[in-house]
Parts: sequence; C-alpha cells; structure tokens
Amino acid sequence: MDGVIYDSMPNHAVSWHESMAAFGLDMPLEGAYLYEGMRGVETIKLLARNQWQKELTDDEAARMYAAKSQRYATCPPARIMPGIRDVMQQIKDGGMKICVVTGSGQHVLLDKLQDDFPGLVTKELMVTAFDVTHGKPDPEPYLIGMRKCGVKPWQTIVVENAPLGVRAAAAAHCFTIAVNSGPLPDKVLWDEGADLVFPDMVSLSTQWASLMAMTPQKLTLSQKERWEQNYKELRDFIITRKQLPSKHRKEEHDMLNWMKYNRKCIAAGKLSAERIKKFQELMDMARPFLKVNQYAYAAKQQGKR
Repeated sequence: MDGVIYDSMPNHAVSWHESMAAFGLDMPLEGAYLYEGMRGVETIKLLARNQWQKELTDDEAARMYAAKSQRYATCPPARIMPGIRDVMQQIKDGGMKICVVTGSGQHVLLDKLQDDFPGLVTKELMVTAFDVTHGKPDPEPYLIGMRKCGVKPWQTIVVENAPLGVRAAAAAHCFTIAVNSGPLPDKVLWDEGADLVFPDMVSLSTQWASLMAMTPQKLTLSQKERWEQNYKELRDFIITRKQLPSKHRKEEHDMLNWMKYNRKCIAAGKLSAERIKKFQELMDMARPFLKVNQYAYAAKQQGKR
C-alpha cells in the first residue's frame, strides 16, 4: 500500500524517526524504507533487540507503535501514487483480481483505500497486519492473499516497492515486479529477488500491456531461468538468422530490449561475472552482423518502391 498505492513513505519515515526517538530508539529516515512491509510491532521489536539487547513484549511494542500512528496522523494527506489507478484498471479489465497485501494495521488507512478506489479495492481481498502471524519478509502475507483470491503462485503477479516485500513475494514463488518509489538503489530490490524493476508506477502503467503479452511460461520462470531462456533465444536467433534483432520488426523487440537491459546492468555493476562473460561472448558472436540489419531493412524498403 505505502509506496505503491499512496506516496506516503516520506510521512512514514518522519513519523518513525520522531516517535522512536522519543523512546530512545534510533530509526534513521532511510530505515523506514528498509523495514517497510514488516508489521509495525515487529519492526519495533527488532530495533529494541538490536539497540537495547532487549526483547519487548507484544503489548510494549504495540504501545510504541500507537505513538508512531499518532504522529503519522498529524502528517499532511499522502497523494495517490501517479499511475496506480491506471494499473489497477488494466488489471481489472484483464479479468484479474486485485488483492492489497499490507503490513499496516491502521484502520483509518485501510478504510481510506476502499473510499479512494471504489470498484477496484474491496475489504474481502485485503491482507493486513490483523490477518497474519508472521509479517513480511515471511511469505505468509502473500500466501494468504493467494488463498483469498483462489490462485496459485504461477498465476500471481506481485507489485512491490519495499525490499522486505520483494523478499516475501519471491519466497512465495510469485512473479515479482518492484517499483522503486523510494531512495534505495535498484540493486537492493534486485538482490531481494525482483523479476523486474521499474522506476515509478507511471512506467509500469505504460508497459503493463506489453508485460501481459509475455507468455505464461515466462512469468512462472525464476529470474535465473528467465535470463538463460532469453540468452538462448537471442543466441539461436543470431546463429540461424546471421543478424541482430531489429527495431523495425516488432516481433524482435523483446530480444532487442533484453540486450539493452543487460548493457545497462553491466554499466551499473548489476550483472554477475558469469553473465557478463556469457553476454560478451554473445556480442562477440554478433559483431560480424552489426551492419546486416540496416542493409536488410534498406533493401526491403527499396523493393517496395
């Protein structure tokens, strides 16, 4: 919910920082993003364990969390995240169910969801702090969400923004899309198991249709299996066609985008040494055919005249 549906994480960061400081606990502003998705009482217990070497009771942690909730209530209203309403509408139009899985236990926020998204969000398809014994990063919240929707992991797509949420979704074996709406580097989300990472919800909204055009098989593959499949697909294309994918042929765009994606990952230091070696070998194999695409396209256009 926070950071995906509402642009509320800056408010949460300030609320966590100030309310915990009143109890003598240090919660840096960035910490709110790292712990996001975990139930509030579990976050407080973890902070106390690390900083006080003390185990808080549920009641003690709940009282401290109440102070955090009171501070949050004084913050200005968070805007609806740009692009999220369009994503939800596309999900509904595609015949899929929308289940909100949140670590929040604040009734006012949960009620607001239904008011802000009538016909898209319902109380019946909502998993909150009150529904789970173990919050994120445990997979339980997503397992409960799938049970409520009557679906299996291979029929599920999770949209997350928090590292712990991504870890929980990956542990539940769901195809996981991360939207990095906070200050953390993309690498944190990739490392937790995200299958795709988008810079914001608007980007996801724009590309949702093309994402849904992916084969069901690709959506159920692990991140490693998907990389290997894309690698093999491009390698076979180069060997049989003696050329690289072309931007002029729509059916080859996925391979072209995969190449661009890997180049960006290499530049950002996000690709493993093994994958860098395999990708470089692929590019070396393709080097003799770098000029084939433009000549083939020009010849084709010439033939139409």
